[in-house]
Amino acid sequence: MTSDRAHFILLWMFRFMAVMSISAVGAVVMPHGWMNSIHQAIGLGEMPESPVVSYLSRSLSAFYMFFGGLVLYVSRDIPRYREFISFWAKCGLVFATITLVIDLTAGLPWWWIISEAGFLFGFFVTVIVLIRKIAV
Repeated sequence: MTSDRAHFILLWMFRFMAVMSISAVGAVVMPHGWMNSIHQAIGLGEMPESPVVSYLSRSLSAFYMFFGGLVLYVSRDIPRYREFISFWAKCGLVFATITLVIDLTAGLPWWWIISEAGFLFGFFVTVIVLIRKIAV
């Protein structure tokens, strides 16, 4: 694979990740009733209404927005941030492993585990492979 092709694929992977992450803005301001409806619709039962649940769901969504902005920024100059991206992707594999353990011990449904931990593993392994192809 050429450096240009790897760059093109990474660019669109990063932009996809950024858009998906930034879209979490809705959950930051979403009323609890809506969150509860979604929670029930996906088979997770009643969503507790407590300060900690509200804080965790909203602050995690805000963090996703922050993360998406960072990914979008880095996507603007992939060769320049090559070393950072390589480090970030390796840390991402550690994060994916931790996420898998959390998902399994929390008793989340299989489709959640695959869509979250599986996506993270696939994404970061692909980034590690492709970033090595980028010309310095």
